Formats: sequence, structure tokens, C-alpha cells
Amino acid sequence: RLLARMEEGDPSTDQKLILPSKKRSTSERRRRPKNRPTTPEGNSRRRKRTKSRSSHRRSDSNSPASSTRRDEILAGGGIRKSWSDRGMMMEAVAEDDQYSVNKHGRRVLVVASLPQVVEEFSTVTQDVDDIHSLLLVHPHFIDSVELFNLFIKRFKVEDDQSTQWRIIGIIRKWLELTSESFQENEVRGTLGYSLKKFHRYLIKHEHSCLPILEAAIDSYIHGNVENSDDEHLEDAVPIIRVSKKKRSHRSLLSFNPEEIARQLTLMDFSIFRLIDLREVLKTNWLTGVAPTIKQSARFHNSLCYWWAHTILSQPDVRDRTKYLIHIIKISKFLLELNSYNILMTIYLSLNFPCCGRLTQTWKGLNNKTWAIWRTVGKVMDPRNNFSVYRDNIKQSSGHVPIIPCQEVVLKDILYESESEGIFVDGYIDMKKLNKMGFIINSLWKFQKRKFRYQDFEEFQQFVRDTIPEECDMDLLDDLSATVEKGKVNFMRGNKRQ
Repeated sequence: RLLARMEEGDPSTDQKLILPSKKRSTSERRRRPKNRPTTPEGNSRRRKRTKSRSSHRRSDSNSPASSTRRDEILAGGGIRKSWSDRGMMMEAVAEDDQYSVNKHGRRVLVVASLPQVVEEFSTVTQDVDDIHSLLLVHPHFIDSVELFNLFIKRFKVEDDQSTQWRIIGIIRKWLELTSESFQENEVRGTLGYSLKKFHRYLIKHEHSCLPILEAAIDSYIHGNVENSDDEHLEDAVPIIRVSKKKRSHRSLLSFNPEEIARQLTLMDFSIFRLIDLREVLKTNWLTGVAPTIKQSARFHNSLCYWWAHTILSQPDVRDRTKYLIHIIKISKFLLELNSYNILMTIYLSLNFPCCGRLTQTWKGLNNKTWAIWRTVGKVMDPRNNFSVYRDNIKQSSGHVPIIPCQEVVLKDILYESESEGIFVDGYIDMKKLNKMGFIINSLWKFQKRKFRYQDFEEFQQFVRDTIPEECDMDLLDDLSATVEKGKVNFMRGNKRQ
């Protein structure tokens, strides 16, 4: 009746009409009694009613009136958020839809062409992580020299000094991230040659940005960086020395497990910090052009073999148990140090069938050692995409030194590389670029965080002398069958009781 009066023009109905909600409360809803029998006929009737209602809704959305209203919305450039057909919302794309708001409340690009990306990064102040993502991942869709020349071209035609300073800042970050790319400056068509040419341009025009660029070149290319972490270790943790045996009689048990974890972490970090990030892009480690990544992989493979061989080479079960307990204690300190690369080698090694079948050896572990091993197995468990490991990485905030698990990092890069491309039909998917950039940027940050421990050359030399150059898994199987006879028992670190 109220609607009828409004149509007739009743002045008492000029106020805004507010209709009550049709949603019934829980107590008002009609419930089916629990003891009500369910028959096939009743089920078929309910299915028919549901099907007729859904088809009625589909017919309404596809009706001529509905199509006309949809066309009016799209023609007006607006988006009706309550529209039932969600797919039609994607067709109403305005110019502002190229942007989104990040966690800091700043507008960022979502999809853009290459000229738009260069213009955006030159004229608008960007987050440091976004700049790192562009500089680290751009080889997926453009050559480095071409991108560098685009920024230089923008610098020369731009009169705004703030824009020029932003471009200088981007070049400075570029030098900091991949200084190796600028080493060659005599060959035309290289980044070093383009940088040298731009340097001469600034000298010729006596530009105010020249001192900043020269300082960056001197620091990152010529290597004149004051690295206090490497040269000043007065506050480093002292070495734990417990071995008093002669060098010829020393074994893994001669060294403290915590100090072993520290020294292996330092040895691993000396390899990890030299990994060239350009080898990570485009899955170069699969094509054979990745010497630094393969060097790290060889070291980890040798360690896996070394742990297993150390245990299996002991003929007495009590000695094998001692070494097993010692290695599990080492894994505890590796977990505390966030040294996940070496920790993964222990987890894999003790899960080898040749080690997992040593039932008598594993029986010698006490409850405390079992608790440590179950914790390690829980962290390094690959199920659920290494969820516990990833949570540990996120919780280690700040500037805590971390060596991530190389296998997980390469798996993530491979997944992002094999999915839909970053550069499609002339447009760059900035979200995908930032995802891959986050992985590589995190790797770069971890390479800059130093472990403040002293090198124990005596132990490191012991590792170099005893670690094998080649891994013979058949030998491990033969040793395992010799020391303990029986069936193979596939053991999991987080499952064994």
C-alpha cells in the first residue's frame, strides 16, 4: 500500500523508503524434523525446485532488460558491485584500474606497458622493494641494456630535477644489486659501456647528480666499500675449543656440536653469499649456465653423503649411536642459527634408507634426542609446501642472519617461471613481477646479513680433509647391510616414535 501511495504522489511518502530485511532469524527458519523420513520422491521434488529456481535466476540475468541495464552500466564507465554476474565486472575497466593500493596506502601499477613502467618509476616515488623487483626480474621481458637506455633517455628529455634524481637513485640501486653486470665497460652493447657513456654526459653538462653517481661507481664497481662486518670482528662470539687429541686421531666427536654448527654455517655462507642472482632468473640452473648455484649444490650433496658415511663407517652399534646423537645435536644448533641449508642435509641424510634401516642404532636414542629430531623433522617436512619452514622464515624478522633452503627457493622460482608469463601481449603483469621479485630480493637481503662468528680453521680443515668429492650411494647401501642385517625400514624424522 505504501508503494501504491508513492506512485500516486502522496506527499506523506516523500521520505526515503526503507524496506525491512527479508532474512529470517534462526528461530523463524523452518527446520526439517530429525525423524522425518527421506524418500527418493521427496529428494527428486526438492532437486526440481532448486533447478527451476536457478534456471529462473539465469533467465532473469540474460533477459533483454537485464542486458540493456548491463550495457548502460558498462557504457557509463561505472561498476555495479552488487551485480550477480561477477564476470561482467571485469569488462568495466577504467584507466584507474591499472593501479591498486598497496599495504602502505600507495598507488602501485598492476598492469602496464614498458613505457608506462619507465614513466611511473621516473616520475613517482616508488617503494624500495618495487624498485628491487624491477631491477632483478626485468631480464624476463627486456634486455638490461635496453632498459638502462630507456631510463637514460627519460633523464635527458626531462627538465624536472626531482625526476632526474629518481633516475639516479634507480641507477645507484642497480649498481648495488648487480655490480657484476657493470664490470665490462669497453665493449659496446654492455651495461658498463652504457654507464660509462652516461657518466661522460654528466661530466660534459656539469650536472649536479654527478657526485652521487661517481660515489656509487667508486663503491660498488671499484670495490671501495667499507665493510665493517668483515673487518671488525672484535665482538664476534669466541670459539668453543674442546678437542685435545692429535690431529691424526680427531673425529667428529672431537668437536663441540654447537661450534660445528657455527663453522658449517660459516662455510655454507661463504658459498651462499657468492651466488649470482642472474643465475636464478629464467631457471638458468637447469640449462647448465649456473656455476655458483651448482657449486652450492655440490657442497650440500657432499655433506649429505658425509653425515651418512660417518655413521655407517662405525662397526660397533654403540659408536654409531654416539655419532647419531652428536649429529642430531648439531641439527638443534643449526635450527637456532637459521642455517636451513645445512639442516636440510642432515634431515635428508638421516632419512636415507641406508640410515633409516639401522633399527638397533636408533634404539639407543634417549627421549631428549628424540624430541630434538621430531622438531627438526617438523620444520623440514616438505608436506604442505614446507609450511612450518616458511613460518619460521617469516618470524625471523629484522636483520637476523638466515641461510634459506636452496631447494625451496629454486622450487619457488621454477613455479613462478613456469606459470603464466610476466610479459603478455606487450603488457607487464606487475603483480607477478613483484612476486618473483620478492623471492629474489629476499635472497639478496639474506646474502648481506653476516654471521658474527670466528673462523675455526682447525675444524674447517678437518671437514675439507674428510668430506668426499664424489658420492657413492651403493657404498652406503653395502655398509648399511654389513653393520646391521635386516629389512629396509623407511624412516621419517617426524613420524618415528
